[in-house]
Formats: sequence, C-alpha cells, structure tokens
Amino acid sequence: MRGRQHSGIKSAPKTTENRILSNAKALAEDPELFLPTCCNPDCGKLFCPMKAIRKRLLRVKSMSGNSKRLEKASRSGSDFSKAYAALLLICASGKIPYLTTDPLTKASFAIRGGARRNFAIAFQNFDDPELRILAFQKTGCKIYAFGEKLVCCGKSNALPDGFAEKLAEKLELSVKGRDGKTVLGCGCAGGNGCIAISLPAANLEIDICAACAGEDNTLGVVLGSIAGFKPGDFGISAIVKPECASSCADCPYEKADVRKALTEYRARISSDAMLLKNAQSAAGAAVQGHEKPLFSSGSRCFGKDWHAFLESLNPDEVQRKALEAVLPRCGKPHSIKEPSAAKAIEALWQEFAREMLAAITGSGEQSAKIPGASGGKHPDQILHDTLRALECKKVLEKYPKYGKLPELAALADRIARMYKTEGANTAAGVALSISTSDTKMKSLVYGALLALGCASQSEWKYSREEKEFGGLLSAKIKALLDSKPEEYNALLADVLALTGSNEKIKSL
Repeated sequence: MRGRQHSGIKSAPKTTENRILSNAKALAEDPELFLPTCCNPDCGKLFCPMKAIRKRLLRVKSMSGNSKRLEKASRSGSDFSKAYAALLLICASGKIPYLTTDPLTKASFAIRGGARRNFAIAFQNFDDPELRILAFQKTGCKIYAFGEKLVCCGKSNALPDGFAEKLAEKLELSVKGRDGKTVLGCGCAGGNGCIAISLPAANLEIDICAACAGEDNTLGVVLGSIAGFKPGDFGISAIVKPECASSCADCPYEKADVRKALTEYRARISSDAMLLKNAQSAAGAAVQGHEKPLFSSGSRCFGKDWHAFLESLNPDEVQRKALEAVLPRCGKPHSIKEPSAAKAIEALWQEFAREMLAAITGSGEQSAKIPGASGGKHPDQILHDTLRALECKKVLEKYPKYGKLPELAALADRIARMYKTEGANTAAGVALSISTSDTKMKSLVYGALLALGCASQSEWKYSREEKEFGGLLSAKIKALLDSKPEEYNALLADVLALTGSNEKIKSL
C-alpha cells in the first residue's frame, strides 16, 4: 500500500532528469503517443473525448518554438493543454533544475505551468501507463493500464483482452471464469476469512484469503490500473464469519459492525491484512457481547450445539469426560483457534478446572487444590495424570500394605509396585536409579533387571559374584512381579529370605 509522506523540492537526479527530458522530446514530436489505444471505434461516432483531447494537444504543438505562447498555454485552458505546454517548455530548456515527489504515487515531476498535479505527473512520466492513466480519470471513458499501454474501451464496461491476466500477474493471483464473471483469486481454501472485491459493471471479482492478505491495498492497486470507475463502484466484503455447522436464529457474526473497517479500506488508509484484522476484531466484539452459548473451532461455528462441537475435537476418553461435564454449563461464547480437545480444555480450565477434575475422578466432589497447577503442567496433562494416579491407586489397594520394611524388602516392594502400575521400563528405571556399594543390594537390583528383561545393557556395572547371586534371585523376583494380591506377602518374604536375611515382614 502506498503510504502518505511529505514531498519536497529537491535537485533533480540525473537519471530522472534524463528520463523526463526523453519523455518530453518524444511527446514534442508526437503528442498522440500520450493517447490510449482505442479498442471500440464504434463508441465515438457521436462524441469521443479522445478526439477533443487530441485536438487540444495538436493545437499546443503548433506553438512549438514560441515560448511566450507556450507560457500562456501552460497557465490557461484545459489541464491537458497546460500540462503538455509545460512539457514542451521543459523540452525546449533542455534541463530540469528541481523536482518534487508526489506523496501518493511516489512519482517525481517538475512543477511548471498551472496544470493540476495528476496531469503534470502523467505527461512527464507518460512512459509509465499507471501514471499516464492519472490524466484520464474524468474523461467519462473506461481506460485500462496494463503491460506497456493504455487501452480505451469508451463507454463499454467489458474488460479489454489481456487486462485480467496482467492484473492477476501484478496481484500474484490466478484467473478463472465463474458464473459469467472473471475471477481473480489466490486459490486457497481460506478458512479464517477472506476479502471479496467486485466490480459488478465489468463482471470482475477478486478473492483473497486471510493467509494471502498482505500489506497492499488491492482496491488501490486495481484503481491505479483503471480510469472511469470510482471506489464506490466496487463492492467490498470482509468475510470473517466462520462456516456454519449448525443453523442459528440469532448469529452474532452477522451483527458485527465492519463499516468503519470497510470505510478505511475504501479510502485506502488500511491494507488487505488490516481490513481483515479490523473486521475480525469487530466480529470478536459482537461474539463477546453475545450472552448465549456459542461454540466454534477453527473455521467452523456450531452455534449452541455443544455435542457437535465436542465431536469435532476428536477427544480421547479422558478429554470427553472432562468436556461433557462442563460444556453444557457454558453460558457464553467459547471459541478456539484450532479443533483440539486439549485447546478447549485449556480455554475452559480457569473457570471449570475443579468440575473437570471431579468428572475424571468420578467422586462428584470438587478438590480445593488443583494437582499439578503449581508445576506449570498443561491442563490436559493434569487430567490425564489424575486419571493415571487414580488407576494406580485402585491397583495397589488390592495388595498388602506395610509399615517399615527391611531395606532389601523395601527395594523389592518398590520395584514390584512400580511394575504393576507403570510397566517394566519404569520399574527398570527405578532399579537403575539405586546407588549403592552393598553387594546384596546390587545383587537384588541385578536380579530385578533380569526378571524385567532389562539387564543386558547394564551388566557391566556388576561383579561376577553379584550377577551370580542376582541370577539366583531373579526367578523369585519374577514371581513377585507377576503375583496376585493374595500371593504377594509370601513371595516378598521369600525374596528377602533368599538374600540371607533373617528379618521378618508383616502387613498392616
């Protein structure tokens, strides 16, 4: 998007001066080079503005060599005559001491004569079709700048051949036909909104998704290539309403006030990206003010149908239990950027953490303290950990409980309980974490690793005596690992006895 900056008078760079002087020389020899190519000769049978402009330019050309007449012509008459007369004076002088820069187009030009700025820019930069077209905005003809030329279609609204393709190339879009229209689009699925710009009179439409919306103002780019149409001739929509997955009688997205965003865009104050951002902010404000349940994820809105919303998240068993407990209780809009059960839980956690935990534990009671909250765990992980801890507790409740066990028995008990709740790898990790120089303790650890099938990578840590003793213990430890609750106490006592200990163990 072309920004507004202050312009100022400055010395003319040699390259810019040479280009303007070259343009002046070319038009001094043939002013008709300035006129657009006619692609509809029948439209001018009664009246053609281009014929009148040509006549004025030729009259000014006839004054070449007469500086006084050219000076007068540069200050009176039509803007076409004044700008062309000023250009002939520049050509005659052979130099341009000073230039100024137009803040909107960034074009350099010399201030000479009384023509309005757009006409001075157009004549002095006539080799640029997008600058030359500035002089033809109010001729009443439809004129298009593309490639290296201007094409006049007279009163016809039909796009000239090749224009749509060149415009699409400039906008980095593709061209296709749809329902009798010429459609320029990015070809993306959109998803989080899009901009639709239409010129109904010319059956032209431009579609740009949110991901492709950049810092340009596409309307401004199009207007820079067309004369004869005003910004008000274009229809502009910023579509930020998500796809409806459920019909609603009262849709807050449809009530979003995007008029300010569209007005700023039409005035070319904002870019494509800013238009969508402002429209999404307006939609967000409308949704937040909606005092009814409304569930949406990604690019889909499910209205008040929390069941459909939940299914779209593809939850696992834990997530489903937690969300089923709280979604019916949501009395206000709930929106997440992507369809993820974990994201939905995270968004609801602050308000409904205790209710979700109660649903997982099945106790119906809400804990005063939220487990894992101080450790920075994600809410979804807290729920899964809570269920896992509950399952472990249920398993271990079936097995004997002990007070203080002898050291060797305590180690065997710890490894066995970890195996029954977390599996072989975790139990092996517990065994390997034991740091000791005691031969019996190390033999017990090695025996446990053999029973778990995890001894091969760590056997170098143990002496031959420790490995032989561990081998004797492994069968009984294996039996302990696989024991039923009623067998556990006797097998733990057998393991302790095999170590040579005379200590006794008793369950509580």
